[in-house]
Order: sequence, then C-alpha cells, then structure tokens
Amino acid sequence: MSQPELRIPKIPYEEARANVVLWKKGRKRKPIDFFYSAWNLVQYYGGSSEKVAEEVKDITAWMITKAAFAAEVIASSKVAKRLYEEGKLSFDVIAESKGIKDPELRDRVLETVSDMKLALDQRQVVRYVKQHPNASFEQFKERVLASKDVTERVYLAILPLVEEEYKQLKEESKKLKMSWDGLCMKIIKDWLNARRHE
Repeated sequence: MSQPELRIPKIPYEEARANVVLWKKGRKRKPIDFFYSAWNLVQYYGGSSEKVAEEVKDITAWMITKAAFAAEVIASSKVAKRLYEEGKLSFDVIAESKGIKDPELRDRVLETVSDMKLALDQRQVVRYVKQHPNASFEQFKERVLASKDVTERVYLAILPLVEEEYKQLKEESKKLKMSWDGLCMKIIKDWLNARRHE
C-alpha cells in the first residue's frame, strides 16, 4: 500500500521560525501553521529537532518533533485534518498516530477514538494500535471506556535533578526507546519491586 503524498507547504526559513516563536509565546492562533512551520524548520536543520530547539530557545525538541509528526499526519489525511479542526482530536493524539504506518488503519482509528472525551483515553487506543496493528482496537477502546468506572488516586512527584543527572536520564530513555516519563516510572517501579523481594 503506497503512502499518501505529503502536502506540507514550503515555508521560508524566517517565516517558519517566526511562526514557531509566535506560537511559543501564545500569539499564534492557527496550530496547523505551527505544525507546518515546525516541520519545515526540522527539514532546514537536516531532520534535527534538537537543532531547531537550540535555535528557537524555550521550546523542547520533543515539542518540535510532535509538531512535525502532527504536520505529516494532517498533511496526508483529510480525516485527521477534519477531526483536528472540529476539535475532536488533540495535537498529542494526532502526533502519536504517526506511528500507525497503514494510513487507512490510522484514519479508522482516529475516527473511532474521536468520540472519546479524554485525549488520554484516545492516546491509549492509538498506542495500543501502534503495538498491535492487527488486533481489535474497537474492543480495546471498550475496555478503556469500561475502566472509567474504577477510580484510582494518582499522585505526582516532582524531583529536582542537576543537569548531569537529567542528561543521563534523557540519554538512557533514548537508548531504551522509552519516553522520559516512562523511564522515570520504570525506575521507581523497579526499585519498589526490588525492595519487596529483599
């Protein structure tokens, strides 16, 4: 199955940079301009979100990457663009869905999750499909919705890190191909499990 053509407008460097800066400052109202501008900047810097983040300042490489992912999904899918513009899907969900390689499957998944109220739940289903592209994501969606009847308290921990510790954790998360928060949770769970078996 061939991939749909990307229809991302070519934006001159200075305009793309200005769009990202304005978005970062909360002055740009059209998110899709931000997505396309971020995508263009990544291309100008040879595919490096890190270099874009260094140049623009006060915006993370991960935010640039997510914006570029969202640009590719929206530019290649009328369904994704429509659902995003209707406010039925968040920026994070659109960006996450780039990992679903089959464009038709991605559109079906996005249509299916668009009626879920929480972006977190939508993301859960999208992540499930990325890991299990041949499984029934409709059944998984129902399981996610059914679990809403169970209430569990979630506590947040804020941990101060010196720059060296932060860099080491970021490098480790890249090596393990895990998200930053996923690695932190794994470290805590592994430590708790080790303590239980002492």
